Amino acid sequence: CLFSVAIVPPPPRGKDPAQVAAGPPKLLPKKLCRAVMAAASRSWGAHAYDGQISLYATTRLKGSDSPQGLVVQVPRSALEQGATNPEETFAVHVKFTKLVPFAHVVNAAAQINMESLQALDTVLRHERALQVGWAIVGRSHLNSADAVPLGAGLEIWKGYKQSARPCQTGMHLIVDRAACAFVKAQSVPSLVAEVCNLRGGVAQLSRFQLAPNSRQWRDVSKAVKGIRVVKLHFPGQKRKALIKGLSRLPANQEMFFDTELNQQVSVAQYFARKYQPLKYPHLPCLTVVGKADLLPLEVCTIAPGQRKSLITDGDLSAQMIKVTASHPNDRWQAIERTVSDVISKDKTARAFGVGVAPNMLALTGRLLPPPAMLYAGNQQVTPTDGSWDRSMSKLQLLEPPPKPLDRWMIISFEPGITPAQCAKVGQELKTTMKRHNFRGVPDALVVIAGPQESVAAALSRAVASSKGCQLAVVILPQFGGDDLRKEVKYQTEFNAAGNAASYFPTSCMRAMHIFKGLGGGGGGGGRG
Repeated sequence: CLFSVAIVPPPPRGKDPAQVAAGPPKLLPKKLCRAVMAAASRSWGAHAYDGQISLYATTRLKGSDSPQGLVVQVPRSALEQGATNPEETFAVHVKFTKLVPFAHVVNAAAQINMESLQALDTVLRHERALQVGWAIVGRSHLNSADAVPLGAGLEIWKGYKQSARPCQTGMHLIVDRAACAFVKAQSVPSLVAEVCNLRGGVAQLSRFQLAPNSRQWRDVSKAVKGIRVVKLHFPGQKRKALIKGLSRLPANQEMFFDTELNQQVSVAQYFARKYQPLKYPHLPCLTVVGKADLLPLEVCTIAPGQRKSLITDGDLSAQMIKVTASHPNDRWQAIERTVSDVISKDKTARAFGVGVAPNMLALTGRLLPPPAMLYAGNQQVTPTDGSWDRSMSKLQLLEPPPKPLDRWMIISFEPGITPAQCAKVGQELKTTMKRHNFRGVPDALVVIAGPQESVAAALSRAVASSKGCQLAVVILPQFGGDDLRKEVKYQTEFNAAGNAASYFPTSCMRAMHIFKGLGGGGGGGGRG
């Protein structure tokens, strides 16, 4: 049975409920919707909720057929302990929509519609979405118990991703490993110590300074931007705030007007009078999005389950790749453990009559024999592990016979390379050609393009100086080499397609590799 769900939140304080109800419906987060639905559906039978507007159940819910539907009031106190306004209630409206064909969803011969697939996907995701410590990101299910520290206040949550796909042999579940970066749930001072790489940890913060606009100040401000924190100076309540960044002055220098004392006081003085003296008054405060609030670091802790959507630091990205990379055999075993220990034991799926086999699908296949390479003298070479042995390169190919290289040139567009250096590059290329059975290769003609000479003019001058050129090695400049490479290919291949005398194959290489092979240094007049 498919039901439509509408969750009406309590009206904001100070606003008329009638005006709020007349306005457009407020879009609530999926996590909050699932928490409200979990509190409202404790007496219902087997059901699955997608976190938005659809609810699936094995039987019709009592009262859902009425014109107004089933209405359940959920107090905020039932969602979390220490709620700011425990008397506020959420109104959950559940109304029967239609019957969805679900029993034949695993039948290979049946016609499966999108509604059945959506229902199956919701059923398979429902139990994991309600479990504490699990996070749903797209089709990925990530477990905080399998977290690996990443550094800079981040950690990697590992898990799995799944999707149901109809195949010729029936419905199959595609399962793979998944990982995502999350902000570590810890105190804000611990985050600052980790981002600043303090060896003494939080204990070192008592004598640590964060100067405005310093590198460490920018790193901490970037790390706390966009995260939600829980305020610790309200006992018995869970008040959260969205952080914008760091203040430029420490807490003992940030001043504001205190209406109770009718005078200017610092943030440290205010907290010492209202709550308790600060432990780190010399550190800056957290600034809140959309408000003028200033929160000392020690009165805030990071709310759990916050995903880090983008990692711009190269070292963190490399560390994440290193942590998540695994051998194919290890990956296969981990997927089978996930299916047998987690997915196949899903109680919600069993209540809907859906079972998942603990082992992967076995298919019958055949391995094609690798092709063999026949060389002169009836010598046959077969590949090993998918590749041919390069040590057999001294064998001569049977067909076609090797064509001699009579004329070739080196064209340099890098002003920092001298003709002598180009000639040295040509000698090294000749040595390489001899190792690959090129015989009688002459010295390369060296052509240096002028500083203001165009690509077309330099190539025309090179063709005129070497009639019948068979190969041109083009040295690209260190900067702007991509555009010049396109122009070289256009002039020598596309533009000269109708003129056989102007056409010759080219091989481009960057000047930075030439400098490395010559022992470094940009040469005279080069850009280094």
